[in-house]
Amino acid sequence: YTTNFKRILVKLNLININLFIRFYEELYNNIKDELSKKDRLNNFYEYIVKAIKIDNRLYK
Repeated sequence: YTTNFKRILVKLNLININLFIRFYEELYNNIKDELSKKDRLNNFYEYIVKAIKIDNRLYK
């Protein structure tokens, strides 16, 4: 999911708050729960990296 999402971003050259929302909406609920426990990130790419790390930890 993340790879495809990032590919679309590159094609569209978009980064804004709506991307945070769209990305978040499609995440599994347990990843959303973990993200909500962390400090709020203002950088979209850091947010993606954090989600990937959580996903990797939860689904090893």
